[in-house]
Amino acid sequence: CRRHEIHIVPQVLEVHVPRGCKWVSGLYKLVEDAKANRYPLWKSVDADIFIYSMSNGRWGIGAHQEKAQGFDTETAYVFNDTPHEGLMPHQLMGGWMHSRPVWTPDEGIKCREVDVSVVLERADEKRTSSSR
Repeated sequence: CRRHEIHIVPQVLEVHVPRGCKWVSGLYKLVEDAKANRYPLWKSVDADIFIYSMSNGRWGIGAHQEKAQGFDTETAYVFNDTPHEGLMPHQLMGGWMHSRPVWTPDEGIKCREVDVSVVLERADEKRTSSSR
């Protein structure tokens, strides 16, 4: 098994899932001092959904069931079928799949790094719209 060094870990990732499990789309913020199978963990800024390294060495996006198992699982709503070998989720080209209605490869699924200021801007927008 070839392993890469862990690359620079992004503070914020943005996931876009156009079909299937669309509810996992959104911004994910790095969870400080937390790991999933020795790799970084990100949590959605809007829900109890996570990006984590599954026990099979692939990146997955799942929720409370996977968290309850300490992310020691091969289950997810969305996952990348390429073993990451230390690459971060946004560094993998293609290979993303969603589980609705069955496991389906979807080249439309994207994961990208975004600046942390995007999280702050969205939080300001929410505060402004909720105070109206």
